[in-house]
Amino acid sequence: MPTFAIISEGVTDQAVLEVLLDVACGIHSNEAAYTSVLQPRRDETDRARAGEFGGWEAVLEYCALEGAVSEALLLNDYLVIQIDTDSCEEKNFGVSKTINGVHRPVDDIVSDVVNVIKSKIHPNTLEKFEHKLIFAISVHSIECWLLAILAKADNDRVNMHTCEQRLRHILQKEKIHLEKNYRTYTNLMRGIRKINQLTNAAKYNRSLKIFLDCLTEKLTKV
Repeated sequence: MPTFAIISEGVTDQAVLEVLLDVACGIHSNEAAYTSVLQPRRDETDRARAGEFGGWEAVLEYCALEGAVSEALLLNDYLVIQIDTDSCEEKNFGVSKTINGVHRPVDDIVSDVVNVIKSKIHPNTLEKFEHKLIFAISVHSIECWLLAILAKADNDRVNMHTCEQRLRHILQKEKIHLEKNYRTYTNLMRGIRKINQLTNAAKYNRSLKIFLDCLTEKLTKV
């Protein structure tokens, strides 16, 4: 059973990642994924939702904790680090979304964000365990991945901006209220159990494809 530790912005991101990991492991290793959450803790749901424990700053701060990160890498097969790029232009993040007013390629944004995260991890830990790291960089939010997975219209599935607002609107038509909590996001992902659902969604969202390709590479590497 592959084991994954997760560092993420919040509990809603954890809910999405847990299903993606489980589906991929079921296909590539014929086993369920075992996940343990490092940041934010599940029992801190309310505070994470209020912003006290969640967000990109908390992800980067946790990655700088040498003992915590190295221990997670020792005790697990993989460490998944998730971060949204909606705030990547903030001063202490420092990744541009555009160049001269033109949107940068998703691959470039993801690469720059990965480098920022790596810069926070102790060099000795990175050198020893980099092969166990899986980066889930959602451009520009995890809701954009949900749109690619759940939406029916192509223009919704390719969306990378105001994704939460668009997802909320789509769900309202189905009488589903989008609440920012672990249970709601787990329920949204409940019907995702086949890898072709994810590979099809990845055609519409480049950052989701990058994550899934990395995950596949790790699980199938001899």
